[in-house]
Amino acid sequence: MIEIGYILKPHGIKGELKINFRYPLNASASFAGQSFFIGDLPRPLPHFIQQITPMGREGYLLKLQESDDRNQAETFTGKNIFVTDEIFDLLFLEEEDIQYGNLEGFTALDEKGNSIAVIHDVFEFNHQFIAQFFISGNEILLPLNLTTVIKIQKRKKTVTVILPDGLMDVYLESPEKK
Repeated sequence: MIEIGYILKPHGIKGELKINFRYPLNASASFAGQSFFIGDLPRPLPHFIQQITPMGREGYLLKLQESDDRNQAETFTGKNIFVTDEIFDLLFLEEEDIQYGNLEGFTALDEKGNSIAVIHDVFEFNHQFIAQFFISGNEILLPLNLTTVIKIQKRKKTVTVILPDGLMDVYLESPEKK
């Protein structure tokens, strides 16, 4: 089983749940007849999906078939959401389908697999995606393109990158040396 997200809290009075996913959802996926396993390992319980609605940067609304009111929804607050590998492949984007704009929260790795930092945000300027992360309190901006991104591993939430020569020096150089 793969942990895909968690339930934040109930939303409204009709049994809907506000949730966050750890992976980008495949917008063309069909949820009919699919189920999430909700709870804690080793034995989360299966629950059938009625509907999932995007809320922009706010996450998603999940409606389970057996959750009809706020009281029922409250019993799911704070629970983890899991799926089988098969369902994961149906509902979430494949590694090669991940857009650069969806990499917020992924860990940037160098070519040797060493952790650089967690991507704090991704901006788009003139059709160019820029990853923002922080090292020792210093903001680092890294262009995301076919030249700098070697590999994206969705399940591990990592992005292997090639850092342009001198990029880190520019951002991490002390002000006295400038």
